[in-house]
Order: sequence, then structure tokens, then C-alpha cells
Amino acid sequence: MQKTLAYTFRMFPYKDELPFKKVSVFGKLNNDIKNFCNEILTTKPDRIVGFAESMEKFSTVERYAINQFNQHKRILSVAPDIYELNVPVELTKLFQVRTTPTTSFCNLSMLKIMHFLKENNLNIPFTFIHVSQNDLKKCQNIFN
Repeated sequence: MQKTLAYTFRMFPYKDELPFKKVSVFGKLNNDIKNFCNEILTTKPDRIVGFAESMEKFSTVERYAINQFNQHKRILSVAPDIYELNVPVELTKLFQVRTTPTTSFCNLSMLKIMHFLKENNLNIPFTFIHVSQNDLKKCQNIFN
């Protein structure tokens, strides 16, 4: 069984329905991301999965994290413009894969975590899903 480190955000309405015993909840984004990265070092997970609520009627898997917040601001001056995230094949069969990156708080978390992984030479697959409530059961089937 894979050891998964999962996170979501304070405003995510389905925290209790996620298929993990423990899920980190980000409220104070920068502090919580820093703590989560420290947890990555101590737990050495086999994979990392982030969740946010889909604003669409369908769920999407993020393919990219970009070094941009909102329309103009760079997130990290020392990071590259883009990181490619892990998109497991089993998720592509169930959810759409987003081909254009977002520039929201979700993207900010993805970029900072991916940068941390690369900086520390950690080859840990990292997936991010914008999930609808209807698709939560599908996540349970994949991650359990």
C-alpha cells in the first residue's frame, strides 16, 4: 500500500469525504505549505495528492503548475516558469486533464510544493485534482 500525503484548503467543503485518514488543511497558505514541505521530508511519502473543489460540473486533474499568481505576479523568483505534475493514467480515464494552467491559490500551492521537491531532489509523484462532490467516490476507489 502506498503512503500518500494529501492536502486541501480550508474552504474545501468535502474534507471528511476524502479517502485518507489524515489530510493537511491549508488555511494560512505560506505557513501551511512550509509545514507541509517539512512533513514531506519527515514522512517520505510515495506520492502527494492535492485537492480543491471543482467549480465545474466535472473534475479535472492539473497537468501544470506555473510560476504566476493571478495575472501578473511571479510566485518564486528562483523557480522555473512551469513544472509538469504527475497525471496517473487511471485518473485520465475518469477525469478531464486540464491543458491550461490556473493562476489561483491552488496553482500557488502546486508551484511551491513542486519547487521544494525539485530543490531537494525528491522524486515523489505529485498530483492535483479539482474534484466535484459527485466524483469523490471515484477518488476513494483510486486511492484505496
